Amino acid sequence: MNMKKIKMAVLWSLLFVGLTLYNTYLYRNNSNSAESVLELSSILAFQTGYNNIMLHFTVFPYIVTIILSRELLDKNNEIIIRYGRDEYVARHYLAAIKNSVYFSIVFSGVLYFGAYSHSSKRLWLEMKFYHPMMLNFIALIITYMLMTFIFITFYLKIYKVGIALCISAGIYTGFWFLLRFFRINYIYRNVSVLNRFYRGTLEVKAYGNNMVLQLLIIIVLFYIGRKIFKKKDIFL
Repeated sequence: MNMKKIKMAVLWSLLFVGLTLYNTYLYRNNSNSAESVLELSSILAFQTGYNNIMLHFTVFPYIVTIILSRELLDKNNEIIIRYGRDEYVARHYLAAIKNSVYFSIVFSGVLYFGAYSHSSKRLWLEMKFYHPMMLNFIALIITYMLMTFIFITFYLKIYKVGIALCISAGIYTGFWFLLRFFRINYIYRNVSVLNRFYRGTLEVKAYGNNMVLQLLIIIVLFYIGRKIFKKKDIFL
């Protein structure tokens, strides 16, 4: 294992430890096991708990994007020529996908273990918890792919990590602003799938439509990034 892979493994391990400690802190006053759907929904609260929607627009995407920035290929003409422009661009977006999957695994693992530890085992079996778990896991991957693709697209345009990070962070915060003050949440509504499932407000058609919209935006961002980089003067 080379040094870069070791550093990435350390970063993801630190994130796992951090999320576990944060989740444990939130459960510090909850010693009883949930025995009803309402109690389980409270544990998975999307407004104040571990699965807080605000964190999905601010802290979490910032962390994932910063980790992703450590995995970018060197801005080296020799590397670009070796791979070719298309593959060079594709490798950046593949890194974004990989990091989105990693985050979803780490986040979901901590979320589900915490909920399982503080709820009735009978309730899990009765409510078939694994179905919404899978829907939520897929929604997290797609949502974080969209956010990391935004960062990669700006990076390929500007070619400066710091500026691309700041612009991306501003866009993520802008999405939260639209949700918080104007209730505009169509693009990211799938992140709340667990909460809506247990409150009986989840619509499969709306979930599917939202997923399609996100995937279309992701595809558009990929083609924009590829087109931008094809025209870029890299021989500096």
